Amino acid sequence: MALLQIIFGLLALGSLGLIIGFSLSYIAGITLGYKTFKKHFNIVRDKEETKALFLENKNQLVYSTPSILLNSLSFSVVVFFIGILYTNTEVGIYGMAIRVLGIPVTIISLGLSKIFMQQANDYYIEYGNFRNLLLKFSSILVIVSIILYVPLYLFSEELVNILLGHSWVDAITVIKIVIPLFVIRLIVSTVSLSVIVLQKQQLELILQALFLIGTTATFVISKMLNLTFLNFVSINTVVLIVSYMIFFIALYYFAKNKQFKNS
Repeated sequence: MALLQIIFGLLALGSLGLIIGFSLSYIAGITLGYKTFKKHFNIVRDKEETKALFLENKNQLVYSTPSILLNSLSFSVVVFFIGILYTNTEVGIYGMAIRVLGIPVTIISLGLSKIFMQQANDYYIEYGNFRNLLLKFSSILVIVSIILYVPLYLFSEELVNILLGHSWVDAITVIKIVIPLFVIRLIVSTVSLSVIVLQKQQLELILQALFLIGTTATFVISKMLNLTFLNFVSINTVVLIVSYMIFFIALYYFAKNKQFKNS
């Protein structure tokens, strides 16, 4: 998606290019996904089996669907609030910073999250506990985050000038402020699929609710106290980091099945 948007941007298509790139990426993803996985799809003709599968996985519908909607809303509403409180320039600066820093999270999280979920599921079934795996995997992700984001923090000015141009120099400060958020986001997003193993998708819904409530509270405080743009970004970053930490602690707590009996 990002590559298509960059190409259309170089072709000077402006906002239309962003929309086209966004749309084509999803169309391509759906098409390739269907061709890849259709051979694994089976028609279940047994109504009782279908009903049992639905009830077994009902949390996906009851909790995961609303959490996906809240996830989109919680991150989009930040830009909306910035637009109300500040200028369009600051909206663009924040949006660009988030887009640049989000690339490693998207690439790494999508790949490793499935691997972690499979291993966590195996551990949970066999031992009733995947706490050690969670800590070990998270430690590896911390190292990966340091490798990716520390150079970006130290050389952000040079990288922004090279990749985005001198006109985006104001984004450097914002990038430095929100880098800690993306470090913890990379870690937690990668292990977050363990809620499926635990069948506690409500934890993810609670996390997204915390995001939305925290960002809204930041907006209200910033408006009442006439805080600067950087103050808003700093407070919101801290709020989101705390939310991610609460979610991770909850995952660690439930990663041990207290009713499990090793046979």
